[in-house]
Amino acid sequence: MSGRTAPVGAPVTLALAALLATAGPAAGQTIEYDEVAMLPGPADLVELDGRRAYVAAERTLTVFDISDLSAPRRHGSYTFPEKIWGFVVVGELVYAAADFFGLGILDVSDPDDPRLLGSVKTPGQVKDVDVSGATAVLADHMSGVDLVDVSDVRAPANLGSVYLDGYSRDVAVLGPRAYAVDDPSGFYVLDLQETGSWEPASAIQSADGPRMVEVSETASPPLAVLLGHGTLQVYDLSDPAAPAYRSTYATPGNALRVALDGDRAYVADGERGMLVVGLQDPAAPRVVGSYRPDQAVRDVAVDGDLALLAVGALPTGIRRSMGDGEVIVLRRR
Repeated sequence: MSGRTAPVGAPVTLALAALLATAGPAAGQTIEYDEVAMLPGPADLVELDGRRAYVAAERTLTVFDISDLSAPRRHGSYTFPEKIWGFVVVGELVYAAADFFGLGILDVSDPDDPRLLGSVKTPGQVKDVDVSGATAVLADHMSGVDLVDVSDVRAPANLGSVYLDGYSRDVAVLGPRAYAVDDPSGFYVLDLQETGSWEPASAIQSADGPRMVEVSETASPPLAVLLGHGTLQVYDLSDPAAPAYRSTYATPGNALRVALDGDRAYVADGERGMLVVGLQDPAAPRVVGSYRPDQAVRDVAVDGDLALLAVGALPTGIRRSMGDGEVIVLRRR
C-alpha cells in the first residue's frame, strides 16, 4: 500500500490493500459537484451548518451567510489569543479548541458580532473539541482527553482528564460515548455517563498513526473513520463500546482531513482534491465522487447538497496555517 500499513492484526488481504491503494477518482463515480461560490480567505478549517459557513484561519474564526449562493455575505469574526486547531458548531454556539488558551465558547446568534461567552484553560494544548449534551470533550496534547462541564457556558468547569498512552490528537462524540485517538496507535472509547472514574471503556492499540476521528450515527452500521498516514481506517460501531476494524483505504494524495456524512467519507486529499469515498460496505470502501480544484484541498465540510473546500498551499513541517487560502462552495448535481 505504497508504504502505508493497515492496523496491526487487521483482517485486510493484500489483494484488497492493492485495490484500495490504486483506486482512482475515475472509478465508478456517481456523485458530481459544481462550483457555485467562493469565500475569501485566509482559510485553514471549515464547518458548514445549514446555510451558514464558519472559516478558521490561525487565530480567527469568521462567519459567512451562503443562503444566497450568488452573493455570499461575510459576517463578523472573532480572534482568539491562540491558534484554533479545531471547532464544532452547536446551534448558536461555537466551541473552539484554541491551543494553550484552552476551550473558548462563542455566541454566534448575531453573526455580525460573535462574542466570547466563556472559556476554560486545560493542562496543555487543546487540539480539538466535540460536545455531548452538557459535556465538552477535548483532545489535549499533554493531558489526554479533558472533560468540561458546559451546562453554564459562561462558566465552563473542568471535570477531569483521561490519560492516553500517546499524544492525544482528536475526539468525536456519538450519544453518551466519546471516541479519541492518540499518536502513534491508540483508539479509545469513553463512556461519558461513567463520571466516577473517567477511564476508557475500551482501548485499541492497533491504529496506524491516527490524528483524526469522525463518527456517523446515520450510517448503517454506525461507523468511525480514523485518518492517519494517508489512510482512512474504517471501524464498525454496531457495538458502540467495542469498535470492530473493517478496512483501510489508502488515498491517492495526501489525506489531511475527513468529514463523514452518513455512509460517505469526504476527504481533503491535498493536491488530489476532494474524494468522496463510499462506505456502504465498510469492508470495501470505494471512490464514488471527486472534485479537483486548481489548489490543494486542506479541509472539507458537508451539509445536505453543499460542500465547502478550504484550499491553498499545503502546510510544511509542523505548520498548520500558511496564512493564505480561500473557500470553494460546491453544490451536488
